[in-house]
Amino acid sequence: MAQNVCVFDLDNTLGDFRIIDYFGHLLEPKIIPNHSAYNNDKKEDFLKTINTYSEEERDLLIKLRDSLEKEIEKEKLNEKILRPNLKEILEPLVNQYKKHKIKGFIIYSNNANLYPLEYAGRAIQDMFHTPDLFIKYLDRNHEERTLDKADQSGYPSKMVSTIRQYSNGKILFVDDLIHNDFYIDYENVTYIQIPPFETDADTIDLEMAITIFEDIFDTLTEEEQNMFFNLYHVKHILQVHNFEEIDKQYLQYSKERKKPSEFKENLPMIEEKIQSFIKKISSSGGKKRKTRRFKFFKKTFKRRKTD
Repeated sequence: MAQNVCVFDLDNTLGDFRIIDYFGHLLEPKIIPNHSAYNNDKKEDFLKTINTYSEEERDLLIKLRDSLEKEIEKEKLNEKILRPNLKEILEPLVNQYKKHKIKGFIIYSNNANLYPLEYAGRAIQDMFHTPDLFIKYLDRNHEERTLDKADQSGYPSKMVSTIRQYSNGKILFVDDLIHNDFYIDYENVTYIQIPPFETDADTIDLEMAITIFEDIFDTLTEEEQNMFFNLYHVKHILQVHNFEEIDKQYLQYSKERKKPSEFKENLPMIEEKIQSFIKKISSSGGKKRKTRRFKFFKKTFKRRKTD
């Protein structure tokens, strides 16, 4: 089985997730304790509480999440979230995955909100109709990042040794920033420092996103709506009791930023390095010895028969 992996940073690499980031707090409550705005000393108690949610309550959150993501794609709002030309960039790698040359993709991010990592993974898998393409989502607080020590910025550094937990093959690493540890092993690691992407999503785009969610919410029964607003994380942590409060909180959380930096993609450089990685993993095989042994025995058998 192939052990080669493709590793991607999230923010400004795969996209800019400001439009959908807040929805993680509503629909994926497991991420709340990791976010600075809601961090507290009672993380374990909180997780125990949400783990007591009934199957019906869990299904409701998944239903809302899947419907939201489907409508965001349908309304092409994902074009404001995902990196332009992302499909073109990833297609050669997905093709190698389908040929069993790549074990899978990993998102390796210092974002503390796990939801946008999983959103990006689902969106890319849907883009290529390839379920299970992503094998790991490593957010800032992931329990398997014990080898990552905090750097001068206070964020955990990204280390090759962390990725080696999932693969002993060749590594493609893509990030908009430089992480020195990935430059050490030139032979086994192909590093692409990709130009950072910032969304130009404005207030109109944000209002469109929350309207999409409101339309989905309105399709719920009154019983389902009441169930949602009585969920512990909604009622006691986010402290929203009706959709007007969700609307206000979302727009404040996701508010329009300053004008994004000019985005200058460098597709030739990216494509060249991806092809270099593909060449590495394509030449790491070799001829099948089983076929050679079969031909040798066949030839020997004929010679003995003649004798």
